[in-house]
Amino acid sequence: MYVTAEEDAQLQARAAVAGDITVPRLLFESAMNAQVRTDAEWKSAVAELMQVRADLGRMSSNLNQLAKFANTEGQFPAQVEEFRVLFVALVPQISAACRAVAGQ
Repeated sequence: MYVTAEEDAQLQARAAVAGDITVPRLLFESAMNAQVRTDAEWKSAVAELMQVRADLGRMSSNLNQLAKFANTEGQFPAQVEEFRVLFVALVPQISAACRAVAGQ
């Protein structure tokens, strides 16, 4: 593997901070660490969180419309149960996305 002089200096510094280990050992341990995330994994987790955020925004708008209807008409809209089901289904997605970002 080829690295620039600057990259080599950074690797040497990290190896020293990690317990004065060799650069190959640092690279091996880094690669084997389950907490290490690739750019693709981070991008996927962020995309999932952005989707959840968009879904929550739409649900918030729907909830406001239902509340306005309930206040104006004096009755609880039938669509509230559908909204509740959608929200309950979104909760595991939120949890999974948070776990992905947390590295769990």
